[in-house]
Amino acid sequence: MGFHGRPVDEHIERLLSAPVTQVDCGEVRFVNAAGEATNRLFINESSLGFSANTADAVNRASKHFRGKLPFLIGVIRCLSTLKNPILRISVDGKLVHEEPTLLVAITNGRYFGGSMMIAPNAEINDGLLDIIIISKMSRLTLLRKIKSIYSGRHLSEPEVTAHRGRTVDISAVTEEVLLEMDGEQPGKLAANYRIAKKTIPFVF
Repeated sequence: MGFHGRPVDEHIERLLSAPVTQVDCGEVRFVNAAGEATNRLFINESSLGFSANTADAVNRASKHFRGKLPFLIGVIRCLSTLKNPILRISVDGKLVHEEPTLLVAITNGRYFGGSMMIAPNAEINDGLLDIIIISKMSRLTLLRKIKSIYSGRHLSEPEVTAHRGRTVDISAVTEEVLLEMDGEQPGKLAANYRIAKKTIPFVF
């Protein structure tokens, strides 16, 4: 939203004078921890696979660290149990992916995981979800390429594909896969996403 680095005086001025903008949300139907189908909104992003496992590790860890460090620590902890489950992904009813997968991010905003620019082209009020799919990676490849995600240069990597759409359907073919939403880990696949246009008023 452009908050980062903005002086406090400018924040105050914009709160007083900037127009209210209706921003989108993502809505997802998924299986919660109790095994029940449920609906939930997210404003920034939802992801699954390695990123969801990392978010779970971060949430269980000490709260003494902030910013990028907790997520990097979580990445290191999850490397020992790295999996690339086979996922089936459809965007707007069209099958776009069915293969071993490191992670998938369904985004409304650009960043996740302690300032990683996972979806550099995402806009919070364009009426579309950005879907970033990272196919199978080894531990060594992930460590070598993770820096590119912070800068948003990962879209050119051969393992990465990007899509845009209004609906996304994701299921795991062979095993249980966790998902996260805005940093929380509320359940697992299967999941059905849709854009909920102009849902929340914001001043920014």
